[in-house]
Amino acid sequence: MKKITFKRLTIILLLFFTTTIGFSQIIADFPATESTLDCSIDGCNANDVEFGKVFLADSSGNQLATCTAGDPIAGYYIWVEVTKTSSKHDLFMQFNLYKDNVKIGLDGNPTLSPNKISVGDNGAIQLANYRMFELPSYLCGEVLELRDIYLSWQTPGNASGDPGCATQSSKCSGANLETIVVNTPLSVDFTVNENCDGGDYEKVVFTNTSTGGDGTLTYLWDFDGGVSNLPLTNEGPHTVVFASGGSKNISLTVTDSDNDVAVKNTVITIESCCVDTVITTDVSDPSPVCAGSPIGALTVSASGTGTISYQWYSNT
Repeated sequence: MKKITFKRLTIILLLFFTTTIGFSQIIADFPATESTLDCSIDGCNANDVEFGKVFLADSSGNQLATCTAGDPIAGYYIWVEVTKTSSKHDLFMQFNLYKDNVKIGLDGNPTLSPNKISVGDNGAIQLANYRMFELPSYLCGEVLELRDIYLSWQTPGNASGDPGCATQSSKCSGANLETIVVNTPLSVDFTVNENCDGGDYEKVVFTNTSTGGDGTLTYLWDFDGGVSNLPLTNEGPHTVVFASGGSKNISLTVTDSDNDVAVKNTVITIESCCVDTVITTDVSDPSPVCAGSPIGALTVSASGTGTISYQWYSNT
């Protein structure tokens, strides 16, 4: 599985004027609501505002570097980084929030309604990180996505002080916006699939399912003496053959571009692949024998797993 991370939302436009604002971090919530309001994206392809990333962090904007898959994470918010703006006001964003491909609401529960999440900020848009809302529940390793995104703003002279759907297509984006994968903590995990395919011991397929992290990930596998046909420093999946059975210590170490390191260790048991013994050539001696005379050599052949033993019987 390829690493899942934030897909940079690149929006390029020849700007008529640009005001440079020093980058800062805003510790203020966007008011977040759920409503049936669904802003139309028809014709909304302006490019005056650019996002750098959307990420998971605490209330002060500090990202959690790593976590253990399945552990509950509390007190974390979704933040958005604005990296380009051109003297705009009243930033408004609307989207559907998905967790592991299931649409959820602000309460974290799955929702079947068309309600969208809306967040907004009155006043001038700054080059900054904006805190949006706290996740009610999150388990390390879950994938968060913003889909069906709509973004709007106002020009200074038309600032309404009430963020919402833009009335002019020159003040909104949506038709040109892709799904955003939220940047989450680096979480290392993998699946194990064991099977017998004719060898003496089980063959094992290890598939990486790690999530989160920043930038490009590097991988280091340790299969406890197992032999792989692929380098042990790539994502995989890896098919591994063991020369013996029993307990094997398996580990995967993943490092991201920030040098954050996460490790998963697990123990698996390799079983022998027993095959039922099959007699391939039955006892036979085609030569006729007279009563009371010795018979010729009798032969038999069989196949199976391990060392085969034979027990002969005769009757009168």
